[in-house]
Amino acid sequence: MTENELKIRKQWLAVFILNLVQTTVWQFLMFFYNPMLGEMPSSFGLIGGVLSTSVFGYAIYHCVYKKPGIKLLTVFLVLSFAGLFVTPVLLIMGKMNPPFYIPFYVGLQVLSYLIAICWTVVCWRIRKVNQKLISSLTLSNTSRS
Repeated sequence: MTENELKIRKQWLAVFILNLVQTTVWQFLMFFYNPMLGEMPSSFGLIGGVLSTSVFGYAIYHCVYKKPGIKLLTVFLVLSFAGLFVTPVLLIMGKMNPPFYIPFYVGLQVLSYLIAICWTVVCWRIRKVNQKLISSLTLSNTSRS
């Protein structure tokens, strides 16, 4: 692996961790500042959200970083890219109500979109690196046979 490919992998790992932290912070904010907190058992939603973030996070980490692959990465890349456009369109059309009860919501939303853009870019870059690794491993395995 070249030095540039190692750099891309480190960038992906850093943005991956930032994305997990940002997702978990959003879940905690939604839990603690939800005005309907007294009406529904949202602690189950918080635990479920954090647990699902952890499970999906580990799956992505394992399938992309530990064992370089591209299938799961491609799925999340497509979903992340689509999410960059679907959420603003739904907000503009009035089909989704923004949770303005969260302090500094607009600033956090801008930060979230910046992280999502970085996430999409580094996922695209590590996908190319992993694709190259897979093809080189395939070539080395066929030459041994």
